[in-house]
Amino acid sequence: MMKNEGEFYRFDPDRILPGDILLSAVQDGKNSKAIRFVTKSDFSHVAMCSEHGFIVEAVGTGLRRVNLRRIGVRDLSNISLMRLGNTTENFQAIASAAAKEVQLYVTRNYWISGALTSILNVRKVKNTTSFFCSHLVAHAYQSAGFDLVADISPENVTPEAISNSPALVEVKDQIVFKQAPVSWMWWDLIDEESSYETPHQWEVNAIRTIHRKASIVLRHYGIDPPPDFILTIKLLVSIADTSIAKILDDTLYDLMVAEGLVNFDVSDFPTLKEALVLDVNLMYELEQGSLSHHDIRSLRDFYADMQVHMPNELREREASYRVFKQINDLKQYKATGVLVDIHEAMLFHQIELMNVVERAMDILGKYCRK
Repeated sequence: MMKNEGEFYRFDPDRILPGDILLSAVQDGKNSKAIRFVTKSDFSHVAMCSEHGFIVEAVGTGLRRVNLRRIGVRDLSNISLMRLGNTTENFQAIASAAAKEVQLYVTRNYWISGALTSILNVRKVKNTTSFFCSHLVAHAYQSAGFDLVADISPENVTPEAISNSPALVEVKDQIVFKQAPVSWMWWDLIDEESSYETPHQWEVNAIRTIHRKASIVLRHYGIDPPPDFILTIKLLVSIADTSIAKILDDTLYDLMVAEGLVNFDVSDFPTLKEALVLDVNLMYELEQGSLSHHDIRSLRDFYADMQVHMPNELREREASYRVFKQINDLKQYKATGVLVDIHEAMLFHQIELMNVVERAMDILGKYCRK
């Protein structure tokens, strides 16, 4: 994520449809270059629109959900936006079903060995516990009853294979629009290397690392590790052998310390610092006359979208907090105590950010009525 200098392009969330497929490349990225070289493709990464305004993708830290209003692209030649064409029977129903399917896997891990062997065309066994980018998209469509790439299993599908699928049509020109830079706004340009992350991204990345390392300990004791972190916490509560439970709790806590989750300060994140003063910056930019009508409309759409989704995210966070608090009150595990502290801090800042966005919408509303 970066502060953007110069014009770039953004995606219109009202025009991109669930099931649409976004292919991309980071021109100067080492991994992207390697994948494109080996697969002889223009693209190295694939994501899918999962619902209005969001995409789901598999990256090195695991699967994640990304707000379309916060991403952009510098050079349109670095992306392709593809849609299942009307030559496929029931194409809209299939795309919608694939989009719903991909949402089921957001907490899953990244399949790094699968990604490496896919570009080498090494056949692999079926895997639905972890995914790499093109594997995820191909699997979602196969689960919806359609093979994006004929005669190739999802585990062997590459971005190049998806980009050449005769069932897909290019819709990029219908969806992107040019965006002038706004000095105090952050966008993640998907064709450039990213150097910043949000508090939530950092939290998710840390938790996935903890889950992966804790799984090794569970296997050592003959316990099959759960597929994600939340189920690992539930396993901790259900273990009858208190000595094993203590070992797992100590392991999780030590890993949390190593990943910086203990006594972390979410307010240190530069993206959050910027977000919490966006209403002040917005008022200044409006008074200076430095925002065009297009910029103002774009910002209103972005903040309105945040107002829709932030309450849902807050409810999800509150639900997780109640679960961890209940477990901690009953069991007094060190690991769950850390999770309670993190959720309290994140809840505080989520509410704070919701209030800032509300003030920004009030400012824009008053300005537009002048």
